[in-house]
Amino acid sequence: MRTQEREISTRPATEADIEKLVEVLAPGVTPEQVRERWKEHTEGTRRLLLAAIDGEPVGTISIGETRHYRTDSLRALSLDVGLAHREQGVGAALIAYAESEAIRLKFKSIHHEVGTTNDDAVRLYESQGYKHINKTVQNQWWVFPTDGDQRMEEETSWIMTKVLELPDA
Repeated sequence: MRTQEREISTRPATEADIEKLVEVLAPGVTPEQVRERWKEHTEGTRRLLLAAIDGEPVGTISIGETRHYRTDSLRALSLDVGLAHREQGVGAALIAYAESEAIRLKFKSIHHEVGTTNDDAVRLYESQGYKHINKTVQNQWWVFPTDGDQRMEEETSWIMTKVLELPDA
């Protein structure tokens, strides 16, 4: 995908990307949150996927391959794009990459939990073919502020899902 003559590429994140992601995702995502996501990636709790423009990391999305929550659906979470790179197709490229991974892993659908007040994200997912399933969940996650005092955050989120077209076996 190209944006303003700049190439958007996607790939799995590597340890070498983490400090650049810390820089590019600030201030919306703290350094501790980026590092915690990498830790979860190395432990196998999530897979951290990356978008780059001209080779430089500009955003991430995570996927969780656990099948205990919605057994036929891959969970995508934590879509973050650096402020300077928004509205350039990066979010759409990350979503497409997560979808391709879901298809590769043979999931029938993919879902995101999107804050009900996050209108920009809801519009982005809708533009990519996602639908509300008319159900909300209370989403909880740990926040790792720079002062080192972690805390639990909670928000009401829509479950937005997209049925995937699996290739014929």
